[in-house]
Amino acid sequence: MKQRKIGITIASIACAALITTSPALAATAKPTIASLERTIASLKATITQRDKTIASLKTQVAKLSPPAPTAIGKSHSNPAPLGTKVTVQADDVNGFRNYNVTLTNVIDGDAAWQIIHAANPYNQAPQSGMKYILASFKVHANKLNPDSLSLSSTNFKAVSKSGFTYDPGFLSLDIPNDIRTVLYQNGDVEGYAYFEVNANDTPMFVMNQGFADQAWFHQ
Repeated sequence: MKQRKIGITIASIACAALITTSPALAATAKPTIASLERTIASLKATITQRDKTIASLKTQVAKLSPPAPTAIGKSHSNPAPLGTKVTVQADDVNGFRNYNVTLTNVIDGDAAWQIIHAANPYNQAPQSGMKYILASFKVHANKLNPDSLSLSSTNFKAVSKSGFTYDPGFLSLDIPNDIRTVLYQNGDVEGYAYFEVNANDTPMFVMNQGFADQAWFHQ
């Protein structure tokens, strides 16, 4: 486009020079100059229309092209399976953090309740129509600034097959190998988070839901 503009400008300057240096030649050249100017105007209109057509085609292609797939474990639509490491990162008011998260084990229903009850007989039983799930996560801190990362079951939530997030409310359980800890750079921890869900549900799990460093998993 820039080259065309330069060519048009040079042609205009050359025509003006001819008119200035030779009045007779100018009179003879006027029809030719007028024709050139019409040609130039037509070319400009053609270029403008071409640019509009290209822009329209790009818009149509963008609408037809499927969206790029989200990396595994980074969204509800593409959760990571059991045993798959997901690397997440965030840089916000809480500082910079980059770490790996892996779902390593899931204990469901009666088996989970037996473990929870054995750990503390005062732990409350699941509500009617509900069950407990214990999900074990392994976390490795790659880089932290500030140099610590606080973890507990509250970092993790269960999301039902139908797509709603379970509200843990005031549920508080005393469980063995709880993931609750403060992790420092290059540190590792593996422990359980607990959930109360519908008895017939097989939910997904999400860490730090809604934040840049969220990680999604399915059983």
